[in-house]
Amino acid sequence: MSRPLRIEYPGAFYHITARGNAKQDIFLNENDYLKFLELLSREITQQQWICFAYCLMKNHYHLLIETPEPNLVKGMTRLNGSYTQYFNNTNNRVGHLFQGRYKCILVDKENYFLELCRYVVLNPVRADFVDHPSQWKWNSYTATISRVLSPEFLNSNLILAQFNKNYDTAVESYKKFVHEGIGHENPCSKVKGQIWLGSENFIERVKENLDTNLSKEIPLEQKQPLRPSKEEVMNDILKVYHIRENELINRTNKEAYKTAVYLLRKASNRGIKETAEMFNISEGMVSKIQRQIEQKKKHGMEFNVLTKKYKVQT
Repeated sequence: MSRPLRIEYPGAFYHITARGNAKQDIFLNENDYLKFLELLSREITQQQWICFAYCLMKNHYHLLIETPEPNLVKGMTRLNGSYTQYFNNTNNRVGHLFQGRYKCILVDKENYFLELCRYVVLNPVRADFVDHPSQWKWNSYTATISRVLSPEFLNSNLILAQFNKNYDTAVESYKKFVHEGIGHENPCSKVKGQIWLGSENFIERVKENLDTNLSKEIPLEQKQPLRPSKEEVMNDILKVYHIRENELINRTNKEAYKTAVYLLRKASNRGIKETAEMFNISEGMVSKIQRQIEQKKKHGMEFNVLTKKYKVQT
C-alpha cells in the first residue's frame, strides 16, 4: 500500500496520531510526558500552530492541530525527531521510536471539530485506563475545564465558544457533551482514502484549491508567505545594524550575527541545518544562541526594532 499524501495548505485542520514502534511504550514515566509537552509547546510556538486538544497515551499520542501556514511536515518531523533523540539518550537505546510516519487526517472543521475534540480526550476511557477523562493527567480535558493550569500552547476558547458565551455555562455544557460521548462511535471510522474526514464537497473543495498535483507528494508552498524570506531578514539585519554582508556572514559583528540566527529560526522558520551552514557554525551553536537570547532579559535597540517588526516574542 502506498503511503498517504501529506496535504498542506494555510488553515488546514488535522487529527494527528503517532504510535510506538511495534506497539512499544513511548512514555515510560512522568518525565517523558513532561518532556514531550515541552517539545510540543516549542514546536507549536515555532510553527505558529493552533492546538485545540491533545492526549498522550502510553504507546501513542493524539493532537488536534490547525496550521495557519502550510508547515505541518516541517513541525512534525522536528517534534518526533527531537523526542526520539531525548528518549533514546535517556534510555540508552538506538533506532526508531515511532512506528513509521505519524498518521495525519485532514478534517472538515465545520462538521467534525467538536466531535474530534471529544474523541481525543476520551481515549484513556476507551482504553479502560480510567472511568472519566478528568482522571487522566496527560490530556487536555482538565485544562479545558480549568481544573488545572492550561498549557500556554492550548487554545480552548474556540471549543467553549461553541457551547455558550458565558464561560461557566460553556464549561458545564462541554463537560456534559464529553460525558455523553463515552461509548459513541469513533468518528475516525468515517475516514476516506486514509486521509480525509469530511463530506465529498469538503474533499472536492480542498482539491480544487490546492496548488499542486495530488499525485505527487510535494509540500505545498504559499504564493504569498506569511513569514519573511531569509533574504528579507538578512537585508534588514544589514540596514538596522549598519554593517556590510561580509561582516554579518563572517560573524565580525557578534550581536548582529546572533540576531540573524535567532530571526532566521523564529521569524523566517529556517531549519537548524540551513541556518548553521549560512554562518559556518554547528547546529548545536544555533540552538545555543536561541536559548541564550530567549533567557536574556534585556536586548539592544536594534534587536528590539527587528523583533517588533517581525512580531517575534522572546
